[in-house]
Amino acid sequence: MPDSRDTKDEIKSVRMFSKDGGDWIIKCRHCQNIIGVDDGDTDGTPRGEQYKCRCGGWNSVSYSAAYVKEL
Repeated sequence: MPDSRDTKDEIKSVRMFSKDGGDWIIKCRHCQNIIGVDDGDTDGTPRGEQYKCRCGGWNSVSYSAAYVKEL
């Protein structure tokens, strides 16, 4: 039986984001891959938005997420 902690249905909170060139990036909390994301509607950053990774896991960027130079 699969471990419930590995479920892709759980939306995991992201607390950091960065830029790669001109694109926003986050680290998927399910698979740890770096994924490119779109601008959010609120302030032009990914804060407050949800993104689905190639692994199938969902990530939600916290409204209080910090911009960091490097993930």
